[in-house]
Amino acid sequence: AENNQKIIGYAGIRVSNQGTMPHVGVFGIAVHREYQHQGIGSGLMNEVLGWARESSGLKKIILAVFEDNINAIKLYESAGFRKEGILEKSHLINGRRLQQIIMVMDIS
Repeated sequence: AENNQKIIGYAGIRVSNQGTMPHVGVFGIAVHREYQHQGIGSGLMNEVLGWARESSGLKKIILAVFEDNINAIKLYESAGFRKEGILEKSHLINGRRLQQIIMVMDIS
């Protein structure tokens, strides 16, 4: 996503064509703080997930989100992602040990 030729957000799915998981994509998204809560993340996510459903051949999409990113979790759940696992205390951020929630979407 751009605003006045400045990148303000992006989304994508990384797919491995090697190994045992060529049917699984890893979803990632980010929107610059100044542009959050304006529907940009929803738009980016819908575009990328639309591609995944229609053209990619993927069967499953996974993502990881920090436990305190409540808005992102709500966005992912509204798109059809569900919680599948937790990485306990996996990251140290500003002196806090945070867990990551693993979320998945089946698209087969």
